[in-house]
Amino acid sequence: MCLLDKYQQSRDEFSKVEYLLKSAMAMNYYLDLSGKDLSDIKYKVTLAKQFNNIRHWFKKEIILFANVQLLLDEDSVYKLSRSLASEMYDKKLVSVLVGNTLINAVFALLKEKQPDKARVILNATCQLNFSQNDLLTKVRIKFMKALLNYIDTGKEYPIRQFLDSLKEYPIRQFLDSLEDGHLKESWIFAFLQIKNIYNHGNN
Repeated sequence: MCLLDKYQQSRDEFSKVEYLLKSAMAMNYYLDLSGKDLSDIKYKVTLAKQFNNIRHWFKKEIILFANVQLLLDEDSVYKLSRSLASEMYDKKLVSVLVGNTLINAVFALLKEKQPDKARVILNATCQLNFSQNDLLTKVRIKFMKALLNYIDTGKEYPIRQFLDSLKEYPIRQFLDSLEDGHLKESWIFAFLQIKNIYNHGNN
């Protein structure tokens, strides 16, 4: 990978951090789709250090965290997510970006077989003040609840129920308005990942 090579070869500290973060986002995406991790332990430790010093969450930090979570260890994902949720707790209105980042963290924890930690983050996310019009966050929260139910019971009914609910108005109208016509397919793909990880079989 070109970005990883640039990170490893860079001698300038600023450039090295820049290539670290860019390569991490690319590898996170590749790992999610393929299941293949191109990083090593040393790389992951260096990446975690970039986030563990965060004291306040600005847009850049939120975006970066959302896109590298699969490369971070479960404790870092959990602690950083709690930190972000805590900082947003008293906000009058929380952005879609924050919701997306926290829900990504829930899914990352589920993939690491940490459903209890995932449930804590999801519950904290549900306490935040999202806009009534933020249907994407609302639907993604509903999906994460269905995944947790599936993990607890091994029954696929909650997933089928969730997918059926996508046909309801105004959710259906909202999904039709999205440029990404593959959102439902991405949820099915995510469910199949969880099904494979937790090895519930065909229930």
